[in-house]
Amino acid sequence: MEVILGELLFLSYIYLFCFLGALSKDLLETFLGNIEEILVMKVIVSSLAVAIVLYGGSDKILEKMACKPFTALCYIMGLVSFEVL
Repeated sequence: MEVILGELLFLSYIYLFCFLGALSKDLLETFLGNIEEILVMKVIVSSLAVAIVLYGGSDKILEKMACKPFTALCYIMGLVSFEVL
């Protein structure tokens, strides 16, 4: 049970920073006037998609980098995921 709870916590950590990246990109586009309203569903879906991809490769990624750059990677992937979807 501890393993599952730990993995869910790690997935939510990744999702949080991906969500923040996608949300900040959406807010920037809204404030610049490129889009008219905040696209909440697009933010949720794009950040979830990239969070699942990052979670799948997190073992290999964390072997090569520390936790702080991994957090930055999650945020950057959230920024990029908003543009892709």
